[in-house]
Amino acid sequence: YAYISSSILSVFPERAQVMLRQAKTAIVKILGNFARSYVLILFITFLEIWIGLEIINFENAIVIAAIIAVFDILPIVGSGMVLLPWTIFKFVQGDVGKGIGLLILYLWVVIARQVIEPRIVSKRVGLHPLSTLLFMWLGLKVFGGVGMLALPVCVLILKDLHESGFLNNIVEPVNE
Repeated sequence: YAYISSSILSVFPERAQVMLRQAKTAIVKILGNFARSYVLILFITFLEIWIGLEIINFENAIVIAAIIAVFDILPIVGSGMVLLPWTIFKFVQGDVGKGIGLLILYLWVVIARQVIEPRIVSKRVGLHPLSTLLFMWLGLKVFGGVGMLALPVCVLILKDLHESGFLNNIVEPVNE
């Protein structure tokens, strides 16, 4: 790895090599912060669902909560892929009480996720919550599920390079 990366870097001028090393460091830091953020969100979602299922009085609530929380962390899938059909099934079965409980639980999880995700992610990665939400939404709309995470990461890399001074003089002024 060291030989290949030094061979590739040797093609670039010294300033570009330093910038590429800085970008690599930034990427590792940003991805680590994103990972920690989503692990925290996964844990919070798990706790919400577990407590909700316990209140509704479902057996094996902890196992079900863990499965639903994993679905919730996946892009596009979400907890609704489990909770909404389950809610409908309970209504069709005639168990209106548990159906209403599951519907309330689903709404709670969705609303809480919409509130906590931008705050947790922005706090850990260093973007304002509205900026984080905007870049996640733009990334989702333009590039799909991968873009939802990739666009904020790219913005953070550019922010880090700008703060370290690498982007300040990208274009050399032309002397006339």
